[in-house]
Amino acid sequence: MNHCPALDDLYRLLPLPAGSKCVRLLSVSPPTSDRDSIQKYLKTVNLDLEPTFTAFSYVWGHSTGSKTISIGSVNLPIRDNCFSALWHLRRKFPTDFTIWIDAVCIDQTLTEEKEQQIPLMGDIYSIADVTFVWLGEGSEASD
Repeated sequence: MNHCPALDDLYRLLPLPAGSKCVRLLSVSPPTSDRDSIQKYLKTVNLDLEPTFTAFSYVWGHSTGSKTISIGSVNLPIRDNCFSALWHLRRKFPTDFTIWIDAVCIDQTLTEEKEQQIPLMGDIYSIADVTFVWLGEGSEASD
């Protein structure tokens, strides 16, 4: 993933204090039409406060960010499989939903942030109200 100043600012404005159990969560709105872009924003929460959220596990796939999602004014490149899952998942919720997705909620350009966040994944998945698993688009053979 390329480094971009706007993306750096997005994560810098939502710091994850070292040694804390803070994570970022993504809030996603349901679509208003089939062509509606995925509307979202990030927020920081402390897992010790047991926030309400959904966790998301998916196969990253081989694409390298050919799709983007807009978080405020920042376009974040994400893998096709993640985009597809978000596109389908947001149709399942009638209102905004909050979700943890590693590729979005962790700054993938910062090794030290990944080293701090990866050990929290057990807590993230155990505290989450629901965990969705996405293996990819269905096909005639898999449906």
